[in-house]
Amino acid sequence: RLRPLHKWTGTTALILIILHFSFVISRYGYSFQNTKMLSGTFAIIILILMVTSGWIRFFKTTYFIRILHLTLGFCLFISVVIHLVL
Repeated sequence: RLRPLHKWTGTTALILIILHFSFVISRYGYSFQNTKMLSGTFAIIILILMVTSGWIRFFKTTYFIRILHLTLGFCLFISVVIHLVL
């Protein structure tokens, strides 16, 4: 099954995105008027919640956590598309 690899892929993506976020903030600063930075911040918050819910699912799977993880996946996809388009 791919699930053990799946949790490490998500964790690696989170680490890379946090590095990207810190590089962009250190280079350009943070501005609330910049929609790209706001959408990226929203995406990183969703990714943190998604990885956390994924690790919780690894130890204890409930219906609520499964639905939350799936919903966060859809929200993350939409926010990443918005981040890339803007």
